[in-house]
Amino acid sequence: MVEATAWKTALKGLRSEMKVLDGAGDAAPAIVISPEAVLPIGPVVPAPPRIPETLAEVSIALRLLGRRCAHPLERGAKNRIETLIGTCPSRHEALVWRRVLKSKRRQMRAAERAQKQAAEPPPAAPSQATPKKNTRVPPRVPETLPELEEAVALIGNCLKAELGKKRRRRLVALIGEYPPEGAAAPWKKHLKTLRNEQRAVAGIPKKRRPRAGSAAPPSHPEPPRIPEHPEEIADALRLLANRTRYTMGRQPRERLIELLGEFPSSVGAAVWKAAIEAKHPGIAPAAAPVLPPTAPAPARCGNGG
Repeated sequence: MVEATAWKTALKGLRSEMKVLDGAGDAAPAIVISPEAVLPIGPVVPAPPRIPETLAEVSIALRLLGRRCAHPLERGAKNRIETLIGTCPSRHEALVWRRVLKSKRRQMRAAERAQKQAAEPPPAAPSQATPKKNTRVPPRVPETLPELEEAVALIGNCLKAELGKKRRRRLVALIGEYPPEGAAAPWKKHLKTLRNEQRAVAGIPKKRRPRAGSAAPPSHPEPPRIPEHPEEIADALRLLANRTRYTMGRQPRERLIELLGEFPSSVGAAVWKAAIEAKHPGIAPAAAPVLPPTAPAPARCGNGG
């Protein structure tokens, strides 16, 4: 309270002097305030007993002094500030010492930047700079179409997972180098373009992927062999109808291979069934064989006898 009254009186006197100088106009002398000038509005604060030597300690001390300006420090922070600067300051001392330590921190940071710049090597001349390697094209391109196909497949596997030793050696033999990080995708794109060009020159049609959710068509529109006897044809039609609905067991699978020469997929079974029905329209699928009834299990007594 006493300090506030003294500061208010000093500021009032300074304001009165400035009003007098403002009324004097151009004849008023210029006021020069040096950075070292200290207004007599408070006690003169001496320098802190100790200045931290490292940049980290200076930053910690500044943080603690900022807390001391707002409120008293707790026991742990008080012991820490005493270790760093030698004493626990008052609020007025904390305000003054923060300015001192901020100036010290600026000097230490400038010295650290200058030291780093002196330690860095000078930049290389533009003429000595090595040319950048083209990462979009492999070092060597296979010449034949089978080698291009194999290289595209190996690079595609390389994008999914790391290749083994044998396949890695084969890829290096084809394109000259194992793809570095980020180069596998552009290399594959470049090789696929060359492969498609060679396919077009050779007259090979472009492969088309089936749409999502649709099954691939069968390789043969008809089964390799069609039975001659009507009973066998009816049995084959029954098995093909079952094949389109569910997965077959070992015995029906072997029977179907015996009748038609090959085991079809579910889509192929439907196509083969339609082809056989078109050739033999009067034959219906045979009924499922009836299994003999099994004897009931004997009842057990309550005593386990």
